[in-house]
Amino acid sequence: MSDSRYSYDEKSEVWPYFGATLTALVIVPWTISKVNRLRTVKKDLEEQKSYDSGFRSPNDDQIQKFKSRTKKEPFLSWNNLFFAISWLAFGCFAYMIFNHELSEEKDFFDPYEILGVAYSATEKEIKSHYRKLSIKFHPDKVRDTVNMTREEIESRFVQITKAYKSLTDDEIRENYVKYGHPDGPQQTFHGIALPKFLIEGNGSPIVVACYTIFIGFVLPYVVGSWWSGSKVYTKKGIHAESATKFFEIMAKERTDEISHEAILDVLADSEEYKILLPKLSKNDIKSILIAHLERKPVKNENEKYVVISRTTTLLEGYLDIVSAFRSNEVSQKILDVQKAIVQAIPLSQLFAGEVLQIPFMNIDKVKSSKVSNFKALEQLNEKDLHSCLRLATQYDAEKVIKAAQHIPKIDIVDAHFKIPGEEIITPKATAHVVMKLKVHSAINSKTPTPHLVVEEETDAILRNPFATNESGPTLPFAHAPFFPGFHKTKWYVYLVGERDNKIIEGPHELTRLDLSNLELTKEESVNDDKINICTYKIPMTQLTPENAGKYSFKILLVSNSYFGADSLHQLFMDVVNEPEEDEQVNAEIYDMSEPEEDTIAGQMSQLRGDKVKRSTNNESDDDLSSEEEDLSDIDTDTDADNTSDESDDEDPSDKKIE
Repeated sequence: MSDSRYSYDEKSEVWPYFGATLTALVIVPWTISKVNRLRTVKKDLEEQKSYDSGFRSPNDDQIQKFKSRTKKEPFLSWNNLFFAISWLAFGCFAYMIFNHELSEEKDFFDPYEILGVAYSATEKEIKSHYRKLSIKFHPDKVRDTVNMTREEIESRFVQITKAYKSLTDDEIRENYVKYGHPDGPQQTFHGIALPKFLIEGNGSPIVVACYTIFIGFVLPYVVGSWWSGSKVYTKKGIHAESATKFFEIMAKERTDEISHEAILDVLADSEEYKILLPKLSKNDIKSILIAHLERKPVKNENEKYVVISRTTTLLEGYLDIVSAFRSNEVSQKILDVQKAIVQAIPLSQLFAGEVLQIPFMNIDKVKSSKVSNFKALEQLNEKDLHSCLRLATQYDAEKVIKAAQHIPKIDIVDAHFKIPGEEIITPKATAHVVMKLKVHSAINSKTPTPHLVVEEETDAILRNPFATNESGPTLPFAHAPFFPGFHKTKWYVYLVGERDNKIIEGPHELTRLDLSNLELTKEESVNDDKINICTYKIPMTQLTPENAGKYSFKILLVSNSYFGADSLHQLFMDVVNEPEEDEQVNAEIYDMSEPEEDTIAGQMSQLRGDKVKRSTNNESDDDLSSEEEDLSDIDTDTDADNTSDESDDEDPSDKKIE
């Protein structure tokens, strides 16, 4: 009858390894994630401080605290509590593993180690060591010592005797060689890697309760929360209700009737604010947005920071919706609102946004000085700037110049359509747009354009033409002293139809770009050898037109952070048909003529019932036969002529006599 009882790990020899392994599977990736998050936070803070114009908003201290708090996880949180408990459990398992001594019964039997002899020892040396050890550990000759009891001495003597016999006695040695032990096959124990007290006794209900809670409550809750969250939020991270409200506006309203104020209204009615700030109404949220644009304080600054920091994510979600409607006009208005919120500029003053985003500037100074854009600002030196803009000190004028110099402006110096491996644009082909970009300071538009180098089409570029889009350095955070968040600078790239102003491709995000041209001095910026030209490629999801002709487009580069940093370039696509010569060459290359009838291939084709060409020999025989027929015809005609001539020469009288 089989024994139905289970053997548990009562001596904690195995189950700590099992527990440590399971715990490590959780805490190792968890720890890596936390370390990477801390590194990212530190990098973001250092990157934002890498450029400092010296200007501070009135509530800069509160903004910096809010930024740090949103990036860093609170020390006292459930996440950190479970993280600490997990590491504590792993430490307990590790302590049990390193401080546990395996029982001697399960030790590997090594007679050489027991006798203390080398593996190359002779039988004489083995006997000598055995005599010494048998005298030392013989139970009848050794009394109890402080370090060993009598039972341990007897066990030791038995081990020495077994080791000696396994090396000298042939029968016992055969058992050792065959089974690894002088006593022959040993009993193998198979148990469960759990401590006995958890299964039997008082610990059993605890295990059942933990199992029930995890399987019945924790796991369904986690999976359900993840599933509901994935359904509630779009891929751009905005709530489905917020996306639905803006979608309805796009579907019902005319695009030219959707104004900046309408976008601000739907922004204030977002579902995110109802979840984050349930006590605030739509009008309260809109009042906070307007107060931020006008750079005015509110009663609860923390609520304002929560509202403003969420706006960029919402507006990016709106852009994704607008792209489905192909409305370039609404897209530009959304980006105008985003830039206004980032730089804290009222919607009624967008015409002067280029100057108002610079430190120490306001609408009164703009109106009095008539300096409302970068072009007018570029014509002023520090001395004129100090007096014209009524700045407090000359140091403030230096800050204004420094801030304006670090606003990047992109010029599209060249753009063309390209089919990989082809020199022309053919109908119904997959093409992309290649752009050459020159970055310069917003107040230094006179930088020369160096000679453009034609990109060599290597195998790597033919395999992945868009690898160059990811080769440049990541764009830094925007200089936005009034914005309570980390806002990454980027440009949205659009390909727009010239005729209907509809979006054809985009928006594509330009997030990597070399801004080293901004660090050039005035002397270096006029040297075209110092100017760096970048390449960006726009993938085309649509095929080229099926009819040959010339088509007109526009490329738009729109910044999400700065006014006056946008760029517009006209682009033409000249679609031509493939040359006829190439078609003839291809026809000759791929022409598969029929085999001749007197060849093996021809005979096989005849068996299959296919057509074959007549052999050249048969054709020559036919030619010879036709020539003979022609010659015979000629001879016959000649004989006939001769006969007629002879008959003509006869005398008619002879005929009559006959």
